Amino acid sequence: MELQYTVEDTNDTKSLIEQYIKDHAHESKINTAQLGRLLNISRQRVWTILETLGETRHRRVPKAVKLCEKCPKEISRNATFCRSHSKGTETRIPGKYYTCRICKEVKILEEFAQNNQYASGYETRCLSCRAKWQRDYHKTDSGKTNHAQAGKTLMSKHPERQRAYYQVYKAVKDGTLIKQPCLSCGSKNSKAVHTDYNRPLDVIWMCALCRNRNTPKVSPYVPNPLEEQLRKFISDSTGFNRWHSKWIRLVKKHYEVATINEQVLQNSIRDNIVGLGKTYKDLIEKFLQNRIDEKFSLIGISKPIDLDQVYQV
Repeated sequence: MELQYTVEDTNDTKSLIEQYIKDHAHESKINTAQLGRLLNISRQRVWTILETLGETRHRRVPKAVKLCEKCPKEISRNATFCRSHSKGTETRIPGKYYTCRICKEVKILEEFAQNNQYASGYETRCLSCRAKWQRDYHKTDSGKTNHAQAGKTLMSKHPERQRAYYQVYKAVKDGTLIKQPCLSCGSKNSKAVHTDYNRPLDVIWMCALCRNRNTPKVSPYVPNPLEEQLRKFISDSTGFNRWHSKWIRLVKKHYEVATINEQVLQNSIRDNIVGLGKTYKDLIEKFLQNRIDEKFSLIGISKPIDLDQVYQV
């Protein structure tokens, strides 16, 4: 039954709600939003009046708490047992054999990837099945998009990794760095693993499987403030993000240094280094001049300073 009265007929809103309660006594719930629209009042006011009248049908029913069938521990609505009583909670022991749920083959535990989401600490599919799933997923449009986005996000957070791996790639291509088999198992399908990104060519060679099992400890990366300022200056001046990596790599290779300083940059302007042209020399000279102006402005000297007088070769 619909409510036959409106607020225009009377100002006693409480009486209208009482009439509504009588007319809908057979219903199990009262919709406060619908009642508020009928009376042209707020939902909160409807709630307050219903509370004063001792009505409870407008209150939300709390979610049912589901408990484990073997213990009084609270579990999710889709679960049957808690983690301690669910299937597959047996402790997996290294060196023992287990069955892959995909290929149904019995394999040693080392052929399963570690995963803390499982109660046993290991995945129930072997590495081969896991790799096949990843290859198939990366062939899809969503897989390609997510993989590319994840790579961009990781490189934006850790640009030193991208620079280090690119220097390894160039060194292997030039022949200055020789690719070695895996340090642990001797596999030829090995990759360069860094333990210190401050030394990009100081790497160890490990396959993906051995690297995941024995992850080497990586020293914290300590950026060179001068190098970071130079990268930002070149990027802002040219609009390109690849020039600074190439130029800095050529300077380090020419002078055989791990880090650059102002003296090295000044020498690179004077010397003829293959791959560094007029654009590089003009930008480096402007960069050094800006740093000199900033330093001498602190002591009250604002006139231009000759670079040859500051950096004595």
